[in-house]
Amino acid sequence: LSVFSTDSLFAGLVEKRTNLCDSLKNVLVSMPLDTNKIKTAYKFYNEYSNYKWAIELLNIAYEEAGKLKRRDMQLDYLMHMVNFNMGLNNFNAAKSKLKILKYLSYKTKSFNNYFFALGAILQKKVEEGEYEYALVNAREMEQEAIRLNNHVGIIQGKLVMANYYLAQDNKREAIALYKEISQSTNASH
Repeated sequence: LSVFSTDSLFAGLVEKRTNLCDSLKNVLVSMPLDTNKIKTAYKFYNEYSNYKWAIELLNIAYEEAGKLKRRDMQLDYLMHMVNFNMGLNNFNAAKSKLKILKYLSYKTKSFNNYFFALGAILQKKVEEGEYEYALVNAREMEQEAIRLNNHVGIIQGKLVMANYYLAQDNKREAIALYKEISQSTNASH
């Protein structure tokens, strides 16, 4: 019989993951700074997004996009960072990335990724039972989106509010909001 420690087995798995991450980062370091490098970093992130260290690859994509002044890519990657951190239940990290995303969104006047990320955070709060937080912030998000004339933000705000009402067993209010969403979505197409 062979007896082994689960600690040493786990340590071996962590080492392999770390080696893989380091190998992928080395590939990226060896590439010239261009959009291909950024897209490759993002591709690596997508392929290994089930590992916590994948966020390092997304950070590389974000930073390299910044060097090339590709704000569109940065906005997208920040949204993914928010979602990744929410998946890890790391609300503080998600809020930190959301703050940067909001700043960059206002700077570029491109708000969709910001509102998608904020909507994801607020939806998670509904799921966690933090109803009042979600409702108050969803209303604020909707008002901000109305002020900015951003359809995505308006829809995201209404969607969080509808899910709030559904969680509160207020089906009448939830259905009314879902209908508003459906009508405004159909009208925009």
